Amino acid sequence: MVLLKEFAKSHAKEIKGNIDNIQATGIEFDSQVVSNGKIFAALKGKCTDGHQYLKQAQENGACLAIVNQICDVDIPQICVENTYDALYHLAKLQRENWKNKTVIALTGSVGKTTCKEMLKSLLQRLGKTHATYGNYNNKLGLSYTIINTPDDAEYVVLEVGISEVGEMDVLALLARPDIAFVTNVHPCHLKGLGTVDNIAIEKSKLYRALEPSGIAIMNNDDAAYIHFASNSQHCQQLNLFDYENTLHRKSVSINELGCAGFTAEVAGKKMKVQLNVLGKHQIYNAYACAFIASKIGLSHCEIENALQGVKAPRGRMKQYIEKKEKTLLIDDSYNASPESMQAAIECLSAIRKETKCLIMADMEELGVESDKMHRQVGVLANEKKIDYLLTVGKKSRLALDQFSGIGKSFDKKQDLMEYLYQIMKKDMVVLLKGSRASRLDDCVKLLVGVDYV
Repeated sequence: MVLLKEFAKSHAKEIKGNIDNIQATGIEFDSQVVSNGKIFAALKGKCTDGHQYLKQAQENGACLAIVNQICDVDIPQICVENTYDALYHLAKLQRENWKNKTVIALTGSVGKTTCKEMLKSLLQRLGKTHATYGNYNNKLGLSYTIINTPDDAEYVVLEVGISEVGEMDVLALLARPDIAFVTNVHPCHLKGLGTVDNIAIEKSKLYRALEPSGIAIMNNDDAAYIHFASNSQHCQQLNLFDYENTLHRKSVSINELGCAGFTAEVAGKKMKVQLNVLGKHQIYNAYACAFIASKIGLSHCEIENALQGVKAPRGRMKQYIEKKEKTLLIDDSYNASPESMQAAIECLSAIRKETKCLIMADMEELGVESDKMHRQVGVLANEKKIDYLLTVGKKSRLALDQFSGIGKSFDKKQDLMEYLYQIMKKDMVVLLKGSRASRLDDCVKLLVGVDYV
């Protein structure tokens, strides 16, 4: 239950209507998805103002609105100085009042969302589990997740993402995890974070939010381990790899669909896992999640079964079949970094199809190394014998300088699509990957139609 009265006492500038008996069950900032019992948060953005949609929110069942200004609609309203900040403080209040919940917070350069989905699937076998929706991992998204956490949830998996120095201080204070895990550190968001060492420093701050009774799960195979260890000396430290826990890398196999299987030792017992998500890189995510779930109390048999049932979320190496030519499509359009681009190309190369095509859009926020990192994609595409490299964006075009296959650059996605339709065939796999700003998911939607879920 959302703690409205407590929140209003400390943050309301003005209150319209009676809020004493309102029992809100959550919050939304999209008036179209508001339902009975939900609060509507009227957010002001660059292109839209939520205050214009208060009437629609009311019609859809909103029980109350949090606003920057009192509006002329027949719905109780709490007026605050800044709606974004108000949601953070409401979430902070909610988190401070949680009881009987185990909170696991994840951060890292790559693998956060996949680990979150895997952990959610695992922990659901122990009790009711709530997790970050999609990629809602910034200040607003984390606040949204916490406010919408059901009262009876026993496990909460929070994904925490940062792109600037200082963000983790704010988010870690909000998450207050019982268990924290940094997946890895790689060059991502360099525009805001500056250097890889800065990334390690900032990500490691998540461990500082742990209480002395908390558990720091540390990737001791990562170059940033020294930062992980130094920021978690006040609590229990567990290394992913030790005498009782190891990933048997030589056991890794890739099936014809590009999905990996592996064996591992977890808590001294052998575990055999066959994944149904694409990519060899997923074995690390699966092993880390198995390690965490084992520490929480899930049996090896349940871990194996749960991991096998995990499916890729949209935009994260999700497979589709193109509706006309029946071409295999891999949608990895949600985001891109040099590390994740390499993993995607290796996955593309491993799939047993006659023709392999990479559609690449720009990788954002790479700073001074951007040109070099884009050219390296062309080198890797050559090494992995990719047949087609199609690019959209000024930076991505640089990859073609190093590519000897069939390469073409496009200024418009419409032109790219026209060419793609000419070359697609059944025994072909097409992987689409780029940073979020490029919106390659628009292409995926056109290719798969109503099946885009």
